[in-house]
Amino acid sequence: MRNITALAMTEAIHEAKNETNLNDRMRVAMNAVKNHWLVIDKNEQFQAAVAAIYSLSNDEEKERIKAEVDLIKITNATISGIPVSFDAVKKHKKPVGLIKVWDEINKQPARMNILSKELLSR
Repeated sequence: MRNITALAMTEAIHEAKNETNLNDRMRVAMNAVKNHWLVIDKNEQFQAAVAAIYSLSNDEEKERIKAEVDLIKITNATISGIPVSFDAVKKHKKPVGLIKVWDEINKQPARMNILSKELLSR
């Protein structure tokens, strides 16, 4: 993870740390990095959000997140033409919905992140 992506992740952690359930945590963290002023690549924004969500999650939630991230990696590998054993894919019984929520968040208008608010208030 690049330093600027880690910065976005830190901002997402700060924004989402008081959320009590996974769905709310995902939405707040994803909103925090969406259209980030330093991280302009959508894939890196997504990575920062997922890393923040993962770091704030309990063991059961981490297991669910990891299973979904592994599925995303396998899908990306397949699209890139890398041979994949689909027998090795482990789907979790309760998917998190990372891509679904990310798509929903990105359809909403952009909002200011913490640093932007701070800079504009000066």
